[in-house]
Amino acid sequence: SIKDLKIDGCDVMKTLNLKPGPRVGEILEKLFEKVVVKEIPNEKEKLLEKLKTF
Repeated sequence: SIKDLKIDGCDVMKTLNLKPGPRVGEILEKLFEKVVVKEIPNEKEKLLEKLKTF
């Protein structure tokens, strides 16, 4: 589940300078989908790298 990701909403908000809201959850869902299909590994550094492309 999304809770298994090595990053959380706080990481998303800090990296993308976002406020709390539905967008944070949407981003986490997209990252989770990419981990499930093994497009990116569930590693904090890799997830943060990918996050910067959103």
